[in-house]
Amino acid sequence: MGDKIEIILLIDSPNIASVHSTITSIINQLNMDHFDCNIYFSNPSNLNIQSEILRLKDAKIKTISTPENQGFQLILTSGTTISRSYLYKAIHYLKRNPQAFTCPEYTFSKIDSSPIITTIQNNNLTINCVKALVKDNSKLSNVDSIDHIPRATAIKNTCASTPVINISFSKYLKSLKKAKNFFFDPSFLPCHLLEIKEPLESHRQQKRKLTSRLFSAAKSISGNSKILHKLFDFIVSWHDNSPADIKTLKNKNAPYISDAMRNELSSLSTIDYSLKGFLSMNYYDITHEFSLTSEKLFYTFKTIAPIANKPHYDYIMVLPWLISGGIDLFATNYLKTIAQISPDKHILVILTNNTHKSFTKEELDLPTNIDLLDLPKVLPKESLYPALLDELLYSLITIHKPARLHIIASKVGYDCLIEHGANIRSNGTKIIFSSYNYLTGTRGEYIGYTVQELPKAYVPGDIVTTDNLESKNLWVNQYGFLSDDILVHSQLFDIPEQSMAAPSTKDGIKILWAAHIRPEKNPEIIPKIAAALKNDHIEIDCYGLFNSDNWENENNPLVTNLPNLHYKGPYNDFFNDIQPSNYDLFLYTSHADGTPNVILEAALAGLPIISSAIGGIPDATRGKAYLIQDSSSVDQFVDAIKYTIAHLPESAKQAQQLQKELQEPHSIQTFTAQVNEMLERSK
Repeated sequence: MGDKIEIILLIDSPNIASVHSTITSIINQLNMDHFDCNIYFSNPSNLNIQSEILRLKDAKIKTISTPENQGFQLILTSGTTISRSYLYKAIHYLKRNPQAFTCPEYTFSKIDSSPIITTIQNNNLTINCVKALVKDNSKLSNVDSIDHIPRATAIKNTCASTPVINISFSKYLKSLKKAKNFFFDPSFLPCHLLEIKEPLESHRQQKRKLTSRLFSAAKSISGNSKILHKLFDFIVSWHDNSPADIKTLKNKNAPYISDAMRNELSSLSTIDYSLKGFLSMNYYDITHEFSLTSEKLFYTFKTIAPIANKPHYDYIMVLPWLISGGIDLFATNYLKTIAQISPDKHILVILTNNTHKSFTKEELDLPTNIDLLDLPKVLPKESLYPALLDELLYSLITIHKPARLHIIASKVGYDCLIEHGANIRSNGTKIIFSSYNYLTGTRGEYIGYTVQELPKAYVPGDIVTTDNLESKNLWVNQYGFLSDDILVHSQLFDIPEQSMAAPSTKDGIKILWAAHIRPEKNPEIIPKIAAALKNDHIEIDCYGLFNSDNWENENNPLVTNLPNLHYKGPYNDFFNDIQPSNYDLFLYTSHADGTPNVILEAALAGLPIISSAIGGIPDATRGKAYLIQDSSSVDQFVDAIKYTIAHLPESAKQAQQLQKELQEPHSIQTFTAQVNEMLERSK
């Protein structure tokens, strides 16, 4: 056997997914023929890591109860992914140089509240900020802990990945050993905290005095308001560089990324999908700044109090909005069914995003025991920034201590759970998530709540609902979720009896396409398909909401001069607004999806279906649809349309069989049973 390497995994959150990603990177990257490897879990008590230990045994890696401090030692924070390049280079370097520690040259991070990708050059930071370290224990006989070593030597052309860096000021003060200066943002404080260039009498006194000042300043603004009880966490701006350094860093161009680092990131992105996005960066930014005003905070609390006015809410659901989309229908069906099951319980729905105008409580026909707090409607636009919404949500949860908190596609909801999950769960609140699919970004990275936020917020015992097995398999296999925690639900539909479609007896064929007109739905391919079919007596009608913000040129790709392509506008009710019985077949071209409502609605209307084979669509259509493997291929869609038309009676018969098979899974009885199971499992 080769070198002995001991891995110290510092578990700093009760999140099984973070441990899973780290261990997966170790197993995938290490060659066990070269290493005798032990792993020590620093704090496994909050985690169900039995499955991870079994995986380690299969990979010929041993778990140890106490560190042996032999050979090379790799210190990792859970959630960090480590590459083969860094580990091999670090050990090779330590063999040749009298250095006690090595760290990757760069750490790529993304702050949750900002779209900016942060690039940290590790040899400019104190060792406490580094997320992956290798040391040679044979050279550390006189060193008790890593805290005694102020810096690490960066290994060139390597990186460790920490997708999120979130260092609170109090933790930073606690870990900082040799502070040269601090800078405070006095923009709204009643008493200005000036620049402190030298440390005070001692680190402990410094921390105590600064914390006292900050707390007094926050209290003078917030009084005893529960909504503002953590205000002092947000009033500090800190850096570990001088102002001149910060200015220089902000003005730098994107750092050079070598081919070796690109290959490293590509390899790591198979473990953490979001890492592909770090191959394109804008600038260095190692600051963390935030500023609030007391007027906005007080106005927020005063405005929402009359709406969320029940003395106690048993169930709180957090959503970005409620519009005529698939996720929104799931949320509305959940709410109405829960209200019917528990008419004596109070439910609060919180909407957090102002991108779309949401339906009102009356338009949604929500029961009387549900209150709808639409924050974009009641708060000024400038108040809808992440930190305020996060604090507002956390305060409402803390005040009401609901039996269940349900997060559906809300960035604010996920951020609140990531930051405050331990405190929320300690009050007895059970967490339910609903998530459905992921998208692919412009740089090839996977994006969306399913693969970015949810794995950070989930802990074993939470309930996760989805509408497709693909998402469940992804969470279990890629992120270490427990299979029993994930429930696959079928959408509820109110289906008119006259929705049965019949084979066409008229001249010409009419095709229906319906979806939100967004890039991931691939509407740009429809004019190309229509052009290829313009001489075949085939017309395509397209329905869907168009939002110009989704398109760089602000033009609707479905509005053309083609005589056989017609854009019909948005719709709310598939069966009544579109009248599917007027069409011969349904066409769906999306690049990414879960199990879209419109596919199920077309199936329940008895229409033959041609669709891209993505997400949960193959399972939903049960082998009774024509599925396209390459959603970007015009030829494949055109061939499918011509084949279906040539065999229309057989296609219609198959569609009618699918219609009958789907009626029971999407009935009110089935959905009510699913909701009852969800509530029972989240007790």
